[in-house]
Amino acid sequence: MTDIRTGPDEIAVLARDGRLSEVLTPDTRRVVWTDAGPWAVERIDLAEGLEVPHALGNRLTRARMTGAMTVIEVAQSNVGLLFIDGALAETLTAGTHRFWTVGRKLVTKMVDLRWRAHDVTGHEILTKDRVTLRVNLAADFRVTAPVRAVTAVNDFEDALHRALGLAFRKTLGALTLDALLADKMAVDAEAAEAVRAEMAEIGVEVGAIALKDVILPGEMRDILTGVVAAEKDAEANVVRR
Repeated sequence: MTDIRTGPDEIAVLARDGRLSEVLTPDTRRVVWTDAGPWAVERIDLAEGLEVPHALGNRLTRARMTGAMTVIEVAQSNVGLLFIDGALAETLTAGTHRFWTVGRKLVTKMVDLRWRAHDVTGHEILTKDRVTLRVNLAADFRVTAPVRAVTAVNDFEDALHRALGLAFRKTLGALTLDALLADKMAVDAEAAEAVRAEMAEIGVEVGAIALKDVILPGEMRDILTGVVAAEKDAEANVVRR
């Protein structure tokens, strides 16, 4: 008989006559009949790392012996941040990755590196002349430093949402309603740099920022509609005279 044992930080892959037979996890003993072999044992020291060698991972997957490992698929244009027992261990590029999971907790945070759009809708603003209105904002952004973006804040997209809201609230709050309605594009440029600088500190690049809509309260819309109608009537009277 052949006695096979694994240590506390060791995996053993047992093969019989060239075919995979079993994966032995740490602190495991297996006794096999020697004459039933030949037997081969491949030992992996987990202290040297948890990643499963690519060729071995493929063999285990084909043999459906994946109970001791986890498979992580990272899509194109993404990166995966691998946390082992709560600590950041590795940044995974696009592709298939396999890790031994015995006795460890593995969590992967996927981060999309492409340009994306973020909308802030119905954000309430109080103008300088104390008119309450709602605005819709939009910004293009992408993550340039994934580790910083994930570890510096709890949610980098939520941080962008708050930065847009606060920056535009401060800028628009310093304007009267007439000034805001007269030149929305100037307002966009004024608030954008503050947002870009704040987000760059956490590894997020912000591109175009737009103030899409200014939504007035119902009574204010009625008043402005009446003012415009009166102005048009006055212009028509001048033409008739």
